[in-house]
Formats: sequence, structure tokens, C-alpha cells
Amino acid sequence: GFVQSALEWIIAEIAIILSGFVAHPTIALSTTVILNNLFLIVIAFSLGTGNASNIRVGKYIGKAQVDKAKRAARVGLYIALMITVVFVLLFYFGRDALPRF
Repeated sequence: GFVQSALEWIIAEIAIILSGFVAHPTIALSTTVILNNLFLIVIAFSLGTGNASNIRVGKYIGKAQVDKAKRAARVGLYIALMITVVFVLLFYFGRDALPRF
């Protein structure tokens, strides 16, 4: 948890610093910030789905209902997959429209 978050933050900071050393630093820095914001939006949905699934699975394990826990974990994975597919399609088909916002 913490180590992964810290590494993501450090890598994002390094990417922002390195983007200042390219040919057009203003454009590169702007692009980096936009991509980081889009990444954070996607991660927020993923983390929310993962946390909700973990709570549900933990509830079922606490009640010794292993079959329901397995089903809840499977459903959580399917929901996460669907959310990922939606964002991939949104970014792919909206690649020309998104920069205009």
C-alpha cells in the first residue's frame, strides 16, 4: 500500500522534472500534468472498486461464508475489468475530443 503509493508519487515527480528538459518544456509539462490527472481519475475508480470488493469479501469471510466470498471477489474483478474497458474505450475513441476540453 504505502510503498506502492510512495513509488508512484516519486515516479510522477521525476516525470514532471524530466519533462522540463525536452525541446518544448511548456508543452511537455502541460501534457504530463494532463496525463497525471487522467491517471488519477482512473485510479480513483479502481481503488474505490477494490476497496468495496475487499470489504464485501472480508464480511463474508468473517461470517465463514467462503462461497459468497469467492463470488464477491469474482464479481469485484469483473466490475474492475468493465471499468477498465470503459476507460480504455473512452480514451481511445475520445483521443481527439478530450484535448479540446
